[in-house]
Amino acid sequence: MKNWIKVLSGTVAGALIGALLPAHTEFLETAIRFLFQLAVNFGKYIFIPLVFFSFAIEVYELYRQKLLRKTFGRALAFWSAVTVSAVLFAAVLTLLLSPQRLSHIVPESEVFEVPPLSDFLLSVIPANMLGVFFNPYGILFPVIVLAFFIGLNLSFDRLATKSISTLFDSFSKLLQHINTFVVDILWGMIFFITMGFVYSLKSGAVMNRDIVYFILFLVVEAVFF
Repeated sequence: MKNWIKVLSGTVAGALIGALLPAHTEFLETAIRFLFQLAVNFGKYIFIPLVFFSFAIEVYELYRQKLLRKTFGRALAFWSAVTVSAVLFAAVLTLLLSPQRLSHIVPESEVFEVPPLSDFLLSVIPANMLGVFFNPYGILFPVIVLAFFIGLNLSFDRLATKSISTLFDSFSKLLQHINTFVVDILWGMIFFITMGFVYSLKSGAVMNRDIVYFILFLVVEAVFF
């Protein structure tokens, strides 16, 4: 079964079950919140180390082949173009349609707070290098920065760093193999995510910002794996 079919079937089934379950039932709310958080944690459990080891070894390979600047330059240009296009599209659409302000459908929700610049920089460069994996904001960027610098420095002395680069490459392949199991149960994970989100709308409180993080994870899984 293709990944997009798994995602679609899990989404539809989860939305239907979440909509049909009775709201404001304490036992159901507790159980659904637990299943929701368990599914989110399961996705993040493998995703962060996979990004770290794979990104580091890819930076190393690109630098060794003298393609790092070209590749990152194109990537930066692409994401800049996508961001500017999305902002312009949203602005034009708003001006053309002039939508009325919507009333609050959900009375309570958890707002994602952007960390101050100073706190963000301290999370990127903590006192302990391993602190990037435990930053309080759950941001992936510090992990990517550390992986970038490690990958960049793996080529300074190939003889001295050969064992490290081999270890990173092995971890990357191992985690990608483990990730195939995650893809196989993708429909079940998205089922609990969607069910929890829809049920939280009925109960009057959207679940936390992990829903955004995990949706990004699911998109990566469905498209690239």
